[in-house]
Amino acid sequence: MSKYPVTIDTAQRALQYLDASNTAVWVKSGMALKSEYGDSGFTLWDEWSAGAANYDAAACKSRWKSFKAGGRVGIGSLIHAAKQAGFDPKAQAVNAPHEQLTPEARAQREAEYHARKQREAKAIEHAQNQAKEQAQRLWDKAIEHAPHLYLGRKLVKAHGVRFEAVGAAFNLLVPLRDADGTLWNLQRISPDGTKLFLKNGRKSGLWHLIHTPMDNPTEGNSEPVADVLLVA
Repeated sequence: MSKYPVTIDTAQRALQYLDASNTAVWVKSGMALKSEYGDSGFTLWDEWSAGAANYDAAACKSRWKSFKAGGRVGIGSLIHAAKQAGFDPKAQAVNAPHEQLTPEARAQREAEYHARKQREAKAIEHAQNQAKEQAQRLWDKAIEHAPHLYLGRKLVKAHGVRFEAVGAAFNLLVPLRDADGTLWNLQRISPDGTKLFLKNGRKSGLWHLIHTPMDNPTEGNSEPVADVLLVA
C-alpha cells in the first residue's frame, strides 16, 4: 500500500505526465486504474485517452473490458511512471484533505480493494469451470485416431490426444490436466498449426502427460505438452 492515498484526483494529475498515444503506457495505465478503482476509473482513463491523436472510443471501451479489477498491475505502477516523468506524489499527499489520510480511510480503501479482488477471483473461477465443462464435452465427442498435417510436419506421434472433425479435416485436441488428472482445458491445433485454447479456460498448473515417469527412466520425468507438441 502507498504511504499516501492515491485518490482519483491524484491519479488524474499523475496521468497528465504520461503519454496516452504510447500504446504500452496507455494499456498499463488503464490496467492500474481498473485494478485500483474498478469500473469507476473508466471515465478518467477515457478522458485522458481522448487527448491522444490516435484515440478510438470503441477500442478504449473494448480494451477496458479486458482489464481486471484487482489485477496484477496496481496504481503504484501508474504513480511510478508519472514520477519518472516529473510528477511529485508527495506534494499531492500534503494537499490532500485530512480525512483521506486517516487510518480509517486507509483501512476502508484496503477493504474495498480486497473485496474487488475477491469478486474478480470468483468471476474467474466461474468462467474456468464453464470452460472445464466445455472441454469435457468436446473431449467426449472427439475421436482417438485421424490423420493430421501438423503431427506429420512435426514428426510427432499422437500421444494421448484426440481429434475433432471440422468438415473434411480435423483439429487436434491436446488435453490440459492438473496433478489429479482432471481435465480443465483443451488446446485446438488446426491442420495449418494455428493454436487456440478454450475461451476463459484455466492454463496455469496444467500439462499433458505423454508417459508416466516409470515408462522409460532414461527419458526422465514427464514433460509439458508445450515442449513436446506445441513448440516442437
